[in-house]
Amino acid sequence: MKKALLLSLLMIVATTFTSIDVKAAAFVDELPVPVGFVVESAEASGQIFIASGPPAAELSYRIFYSETEEAPEDPTTATEYIFGTLPGDGGGTGPFGFNLIDLEPETEYTVWLYHYDTSTSTFSEPASGSAVAGGQAGVTPPPPTPVGLVVEDNLGGAPLDAGEIFLAIGPNNTGEPTIEYRMFYSPTASAPGNPLDATEYSFGSTDGDGGGVNGFGFVLGGLEQSTDYTFWIYQYDTDSEQFSEGNSSASAVSGGESSGNDEPESASPLPTDDAEGVISLFSAAYDDVVVDTWRTEWSVADYEEVEIDGRTMKKYTNLDFVGIEMTSNQLDITDMEFLKLDVWTPNMNVFRVKLVDFGPSGEPEGGDTTEHEIVFDNLVQGEWNTLEIPLADFTGLTNTTNIAQLIFSGTPVGGGTVFVDNIFFSVEGEPTVTPPAMPEGFLVTDMIGENPVGNGEIFVAVGPNQV
Repeated sequence: MKKALLLSLLMIVATTFTSIDVKAAAFVDELPVPVGFVVESAEASGQIFIASGPPAAELSYRIFYSETEEAPEDPTTATEYIFGTLPGDGGGTGPFGFNLIDLEPETEYTVWLYHYDTSTSTFSEPASGSAVAGGQAGVTPPPPTPVGLVVEDNLGGAPLDAGEIFLAIGPNNTGEPTIEYRMFYSPTASAPGNPLDATEYSFGSTDGDGGGVNGFGFVLGGLEQSTDYTFWIYQYDTDSEQFSEGNSSASAVSGGESSGNDEPESASPLPTDDAEGVISLFSAAYDDVVVDTWRTEWSVADYEEVEIDGRTMKKYTNLDFVGIEMTSNQLDITDMEFLKLDVWTPNMNVFRVKLVDFGPSGEPEGGDTTEHEIVFDNLVQGEWNTLEIPLADFTGLTNTTNIAQLIFSGTPVGGGTVFVDNIFFSVEGEPTVTPPAMPEGFLVTDMIGENPVGNGEIFVAVGPNQV
């Protein structure tokens, strides 16, 4: 009996000391309490928006949450959010702004944010906040209003070209795959009462625009120059076909007169390749083959021939894409090594060149058509650019005995202007070197959305690279 009593007392003492040791190891006063923690109700059913700046140096974040009425005495025993689960959560090591999802609608929740030292497995004291999860059970509410649209008349302090405006925003904060961005714009002076009646931007039409499902930073061209424009961006639920009730909007004046001219001051340089190794579509230096049309019926562009320095040039305006066809005289370029052309543009950010081969059938619907497109995103505006493209780079062009189409396209979509000369295939040449494009959309600010960052902090962000 005495042994049993002594054993019980020892167990009680051991348990007591173990409990004290665990608590001392779990929470350390020296770790700073997170600052600037935001907890707000979200419009979406069963969701709460939370945000904070980055954690303190060498520390990470841990988040726990519970219905307020059932909040435990020790918050670390509540439900833990697993970082990396939702877009925008910062992975536990960076700033975040996202919606907690799958909560009970119209129910108050408390959320606790801790600093955590992984080397010692210790927590700071928590920052906390409470909010009511949005929505009504069984009813799909509209998506939340987006925040943080940036509209600027410059790019990193450098003025933009005529008719251009820079646009940027972070990713949507819902974590729902059915939510995408919809953006509308209009000259401010003639802006409609309902922004949805303005011109809608087509996501996916400009490199860097995020496709409507990611954050973006890109230059939109083709606007009226020196004109104040207003942009509105909404979130849109493709399942419920609902727009967010509000929008994020901003305005800026588009670029004015470009530093260069609207057309070349001089003709392109004449090529010097040996004529015996050339198949020319258009050049004053060579005898040209038969080209059926320099603008197909299915093209979206205006076409004309202009004279510069006594030589004829091809000019395309309002360019989205244009087809050039040699269907009656399909070309065998098997022995050629390069496609060459000279291009001059006052405003195009991206220029694409596509070759199409109709295959042995010689028919576009023969089932043996192959094609490949090369993209240039570093043309020097206001100067002649000589492009020497190795035919080996057209990797999708598995046949080269029935070349029937040459297609040009680029951005700004429907607003590009380009002059083209000296279009020919050659056995001579040196590949045009294409350096990587300049990054766009770099943001440095002292705010996260509408909330200030912590003391001694700055928020920086940029979209994905464009390669």
